[in-house]
Amino acid sequence: MIWVIEQISISSSKVYLKEVDSGIERVISVPDALDAMMVGESLFIRSANHLWEVNPTDGFRKRVSVTQASREVIELFSMT
Repeated sequence: MIWVIEQISISSSKVYLKEVDSGIERVISVPDALDAMMVGESLFIRSANHLWEVNPTDGFRKRVSVTQASREVIELFSMT
């Protein structure tokens, strides 16, 4: 499945996604969301203190402290 970010709402801490082929829409919410990007099949959401990796298909998410996140992922956000 190929997901695209339709909208990021910082005020409501939500990321709106759409699956390209089927048109399925998802809303993923994490506390204090600041930015988001798709990397492969994963959605990464940067919040004030954490980086979230989310599987858009099933909604499974894991939280990683920003200080523990891989440098490669942190650098991706600095390029946007």
